Amino acid sequence: MANDIKHTLSDMADAIKARYRPSEVVEPFVKLKRHGVERVGLCPFHTEKSGSFTVNDRKGIIHCFGCGWSGDLIGFYAEIRNIKPVEAIRILAADAGIDDPIARERLARQSREQAEHRDREQARAKQSDAVKLRNIFAARTPMGGSAVETYLRSRKCWPGVEIPTIGCLNDYPYWHDGKIIGHFPVMVAVMLMPDRSFAGLHMTYLRADGSGKAEVICPDTGEVLPSKKVRTAIGHISGCGIYLTPLRAHMGVAEGIENALTWMIRRPDWGFVAAYSLDNLAGHGLGEGKPRRDVPKRRYPSKEPMMSQPGYRPPWGDEMLAWREGSARHIGSGR
Repeated sequence: MANDIKHTLSDMADAIKARYRPSEVVEPFVKLKRHGVERVGLCPFHTEKSGSFTVNDRKGIIHCFGCGWSGDLIGFYAEIRNIKPVEAIRILAADAGIDDPIARERLARQSREQAEHRDREQARAKQSDAVKLRNIFAARTPMGGSAVETYLRSRKCWPGVEIPTIGCLNDYPYWHDGKIIGHFPVMVAVMLMPDRSFAGLHMTYLRADGSGKAEVICPDTGEVLPSKKVRTAIGHISGCGIYLTPLRAHMGVAEGIENALTWMIRRPDWGFVAAYSLDNLAGHGLGEGKPRRDVPKRRYPSKEPMMSQPGYRPPWGDEMLAWREGSARHIGSGR
């Protein structure tokens, strides 16, 4: 393969020299004047007042009598662009429409290898993130008697029982632009994919007394920051949910935790899941829809669906079997 590539590069270099005169490659970078059979200009590789840089199209030679630089059109192009001669051949060949099948295949292979390496690195990073997020959720305290209970009572959706997928982080930092700008109690909820795999954490920052959502202000800009955050453990979480109950014959799906808890109180015989966001409930749209009244800076999803991210998806088939085999008591573990 190495000999084939060298042979191909050599052939390409010959084809480039047959296609271009040296002066055609030099003139975009150096102003040349005809001087007999040669063209002369100021050398681009050193400072001079009188031209000593010569280009001889007949011999294919480029030479500077001032600094001594000498070479052909490929060497000049590589030097002036500060690239390797091989790269100069590739660029000049592409400009001339000269095909290079071996190089094309090698570049395609390199591109595939780079993409695979990038995917592996991202997978390792997400796996590390998943461990961190699981540890955060494991450090939660029960909802009862915490700011989470106070908050849910203020929203009239306190279920009266502990829910394995929800807990309280009593004094958790709020990070923004790499800095901690405050500590708050947090209602933390685990998000699971339809096959029960761990998707991430949904975090609602609360006031210290739990009387409502935290009002987080950026100290540098005065911007009001969101009181809810989602930290993901996988690349795409479309279809995930916050399961408030085990799976049942009748399942209700709501946008947020508070809405789902409200219906859970009204219909205790049903199962309920929170889709965590409007996009994940209805599915992503191609583009954006109308502005939201409650959050002026955000818009509703467009009516044209994005089929690659369809929104919440209930367990079905093999995914349903994963839930049955795992049993409801492990709902909060994400294992």
